Amino acid sequence: CPAAQSLIILRDGAPVGRLLIDRATSRWHVVDLALLPGARNAGVGGEIMQAVAAAAREQGARALSLAVAATNEDAMRFYARLGFCDVPDDATASHLRMELLLAP
Repeated sequence: CPAAQSLIILRDGAPVGRLLIDRATSRWHVVDLALLPGARNAGVGGEIMQAVAAAAREQGARALSLAVAATNEDAMRFYARLGFCDVPDDATASHLRMELLLAP
């Protein structure tokens, strides 16, 4: 994604992951969220996604979208807990598209 921005996620000053996000439209798209093993299951991912949703809302975005590997049930449950819903998309069978609608 040429318009995507790559950000390093820091916790207590140390890098714990990376966020690749495309903020070029009114529908922000999370291209990738990757956390180091020691930062997983500690609330970091939820904090990051809540901050991204808040920033998107403040910037006037209407939705936040992402794609999840169809075999990654843990990630699908994680995003569903944050309010993301499956969006029908016939583009690929290997990934599911999920979206969070942002209220103004």
